[in-house]
Amino acid sequence: MDYTKIIDALNLSTGRLFAFCIVVVLASSLVLFGPDQVLGPLGVKEVGSKYEPFPGLSLVLSGVGTLVTGLIYLGSMVRSKIGRFLLVKNGLRGLQNLTPGERVILRRYIYSQSRTQWLRLDNGVARELVSERIIYQSSSEGHILNGFPHNIRPWAWDYLSAHPHLVAGD
Repeated sequence: MDYTKIIDALNLSTGRLFAFCIVVVLASSLVLFGPDQVLGPLGVKEVGSKYEPFPGLSLVLSGVGTLVTGLIYLGSMVRSKIGRFLLVKNGLRGLQNLTPGERVILRRYIYSQSRTQWLRLDNGVARELVSERIIYQSSSEGHILNGFPHNIRPWAWDYLSAHPHLVAGD
């Protein structure tokens, strides 16, 4: 049996799977450990004793599912934070070693106090700044002659605004 097809059909993201597991943990815990005053009116008083292995098994499996999905979510958050940190760290190093052509493009952002410039796609210097993740093409709508809008990344904007000598003319 191919379980990946079942998971794809359910389209469970990590967050949805985590929430589902939490609900099953709570429901199973209530059935197994809930007081009779609560279970009686719900009509599940006999379920815990009559079908004891099933709520227990669902509690264990959903508990493991909650733990695993929680760790996956935590891992993705940590990976995202580390990725952002490395992007800024490497980007700041790149801003210390700008070529004259890169300075010209970045200078126009800082001196004109504009976060957007229209740059042509055949501009190799602009492509290099995009590949270094200092600027990015902000829209796919543009003009072959006039160029496409490129925005400076917020961390680069903040750093160059505080250190305009890095893009000063030669």
